[in-house]
Amino acid sequence: MTEFTLNPISINRRAICHASWKLENKHLGANRRYLSREHAAAKWVAEEFLRLDRYVPKTEFTAKIAKNGELVTKEMLKGAKLWLDLISPMEPAKKKWVEQSNLQMFIRSISEKCNGTVDYFLFHKAAHKLYIYKYDFGFTPIVAERNLELIEYASGIMDSLAKNKDWNGLHEIEIEFNVVQPRDYVSKEGAHKQWTVCSIDLIKYFEALRLIEQRVVTATDYKYKISKECSHCPVRHLCPALQDAATMIVDLTAQEAPEGLGGVTLSTELRVLKNAQDMLKARITGLESQVEAMLFRGDSVPYFSLEAGRGSKQWTVPAEEVEVLGQVYGVEGLLKPQDVVTPLQAIDAGLPKEVVDQYTKVFKGKMKLTQTSTLESKTLFGGDK
Repeated sequence: MTEFTLNPISINRRAICHASWKLENKHLGANRRYLSREHAAAKWVAEEFLRLDRYVPKTEFTAKIAKNGELVTKEMLKGAKLWLDLISPMEPAKKKWVEQSNLQMFIRSISEKCNGTVDYFLFHKAAHKLYIYKYDFGFTPIVAERNLELIEYASGIMDSLAKNKDWNGLHEIEIEFNVVQPRDYVSKEGAHKQWTVCSIDLIKYFEALRLIEQRVVTATDYKYKISKECSHCPVRHLCPALQDAATMIVDLTAQEAPEGLGGVTLSTELRVLKNAQDMLKARITGLESQVEAMLFRGDSVPYFSLEAGRGSKQWTVPAEEVEVLGQVYGVEGLLKPQDVVTPLQAIDAGLPKEVVDQYTKVFKGKMKLTQTSTLESKTLFGGDK
């Protein structure tokens, strides 16, 4: 029988909903995936930036396609640069520091089934300080303070250091948790959040996490519980509690609301509806993922199809040729400091549209799920079913 693991990345969901792990095992087995393809590609780019900096100095990152086949975007490169800028100054001196990147570890001090991959950690022996880093390419802010995922990794790292005799009999160290999130435009701390704590103060968290993971694995009376963590659950489209909640919310919003509600009543209903909005979003995105997967396989789903989004016009010739075109037609400013302007900007600057069309091409946008007005659905291969 396959032994399913407790990955620290989903500990926040398991702490609230013990049943979600059981549902994952039943329907996904060992094939579960916690990161989107874009997120996985962004993490790979960040890992490559660090690898080249550490082991292949003065070598630039030039890949256009990530390891999983996703296109490497400027946003990914910018995020990887931030990741490297934060970690690079801490380059370890020989025998004084212990450093690991993208390390898979078993965290048996929490549970025999607990294991995952920590993005980066560094232990400064002389300073008795441990640095742990998490890289995230999502938009939803992730806090560093009391971050259960990083606390589980801290337990595993401390076990590993003690086993390899890097701990030197220390009873107390300082631990700095870091969350690097280039797309966090909401948090006051910005893209880099920190929390520093003494290892002794984490003992109570370790004990609580052991109890949580034990209940997840052994409980037979578990119940599904709805929370904001549902939006990250890979089996949310199969969750009966989320389905019931979404149906109830739709009925609630269809009811007429009386005029002249008081401030307390308005506040209560608005908070309820905002929470309901998050639940509906979790349910919708889960169903969308399932429908998209079916359409990609060529299956039929009534009233839905996969269509390419509207792409942008892009140059098909080198920047030098675009600059020559500008000289021929007396148009200046077609070159940015490090690149050419976009075709639309060139037209706005005065370059004839018919000329621009000869040197550009409109590429298809990303495939997206579209609701249709008929029972027929269009699959990825263009066929109606």
